[in-house]
Amino acid sequence: MAISSTPPPSPGDTEELLLIARYGELDELKSFIEKFGTKPLTDGRDEDGNTVLHMVCGNGHLDLLDYLVPDHVPPSFATVQNLSAGSTALHWATLNKQFDVVKRLVKLCGAEVLDIKNKSGRSAITEAEMNEWAEGVTWMVGVMNVDDTGGAAQETDEVVESEDVQVEIQDAEGRVAKLNMKDGQVEEIKNGSTLSSPQTT
Repeated sequence: MAISSTPPPSPGDTEELLLIARYGELDELKSFIEKFGTKPLTDGRDEDGNTVLHMVCGNGHLDLLDYLVPDHVPPSFATVQNLSAGSTALHWATLNKQFDVVKRLVKLCGAEVLDIKNKSGRSAITEAEMNEWAEGVTWMVGVMNVDDTGGAAQETDEVVESEDVQVEIQDAEGRVAKLNMKDGQVEEIKNGSTLSSPQTT
């Protein structure tokens, strides 16, 4: 059995891979994998530590996400945080309101990816709330069934009676986002207050 003598990708090849992912070029991605294999998909990073998944998810390329995970990239790769902000691919998808990608990432990787916080102490839900993305907040809160230990449970198909819900999400600096939900929809979002601290001007 012969050992493959395919050279690893050069820095220029890695840069090209990240551009392919950023612009959603599926045929070029397939050609890259044929030439270099799948290892560069998880090894490749830009200068800020962004991965192929950051590029794919931040730009809403659902077809590339479906092609990559889980056949070429393990679902656990979605937990990789970039160097600059500590953001995951889910944070990027949330910041850019890529709803289909957000839903698919959670389905592929599990609801626990919703718990990951970036260097600012913000989860994807907090980022969605701060970005006033009510649709994303509603969906993520709906699939993040918190159990008694504080962890997120998997998404379920069980029908739950609608009720009014108030949720508070606090970041690392103590800022609190308050969400009022009625009949499964975000009714109101309030930002910026601090728990147990008087507001100052």
